[in-house]
Amino acid sequence: MSDNRHTLEFLKELQALSFERKILITQTRIMEWYHRNGGKVYVSYSAGKDSAVLLHLVRQQFPDVPAVFVNTTLEYPENIQLAKATPNCIFLKPKMNFRQVLEKYGYPVVSKDVARTIYYARRGGRWAQLRLQGLRNDGTESTFRLRFK
Repeated sequence: MSDNRHTLEFLKELQALSFERKILITQTRIMEWYHRNGGKVYVSYSAGKDSAVLLHLVRQQFPDVPAVFVNTTLEYPENIQLAKATPNCIFLKPKMNFRQVLEKYGYPVVSKDVARTIYYARRGGRWAQLRLQGLRNDGTESTFRLRFK
């Protein structure tokens, strides 16, 4: 397996591994994470399938690692019930609920198109800078101007 990280080729190599090999790699990373932090770790737990599998794998090696469930008030009741039934699960509640966040900061909607344009504008892409300003390459106003709310 290649030692290159964050490349398409490396991702394809990981995807091609057997299930058993993927589990071994994950168990090794869990052990490294646990020991690097002197056992002062937890698993962020939503009670969804992904975090449930992670918690299961962690607790196979380190049964006392706590799960931390954050009730943002957007969780499904079934997930809340499952988290309540999970041993050694710490419940946290944010200071502001989702409605309060929306009232104070607005709804966080930025499309992938806007995010991509900002990405290239920050790196000096002239077309992206013009697009953010709502201008065509010739400087005239574009009807396809990006709108920020």
